[in-house]
Amino acid sequence: MKIKTAEFVSPKHPDKMCDQIADAILDAYLREDEYSRTAIEVIGGHNLIFVLGEVKSSIDIRKIPINKIIKSFVGDKFDIKIHLEEQSPEIAQGVDIGGAGDQGIMIGYVCNETKNYMPL
Repeated sequence: MKIKTAEFVSPKHPDKMCDQIADAILDAYLREDEYSRTAIEVIGGHNLIFVLGEVKSSIDIRKIPINKIIKSFVGDKFDIKIHLEEQSPEIAQGVDIGGAGDQGIMIGYVCNETKNYMPL
C-alpha cells in the first residue's frame, strides 16, 4: 500500500509569509530594473526574520526598502536581519550566457582514493 501525503499551511504560517516576503522583494527589484536577478531566502519565526542571498541588478542593492516590505506583512514586532550581497561573478557568468547559475543536481561523494578527494 502506498500512502501519499500533502502539507497545507494557513495563510499566516511562517513558511507562507516568508515566501510572500521573498516574492515582494523580487517584485520591488523588478520594478526598478526588469532584468534584476535575485536569489533571496527568507526565514522567519518567533519574532525574528532573516533575509539572505545574492542580487544582480543595475540599481544599488541597498536601494530597495526591505525592512518596509517585511513590516507591511508582519508589522513592527519582528527583529529583522538582512544580509544581501551582489551576485558572485562566477554565478552571473553562467546566467549571463543562458545558464541556470548555481542550480543543478549533484551526485557523488568525497573519498580519499585520489589527491583531490574524488573517486577513481
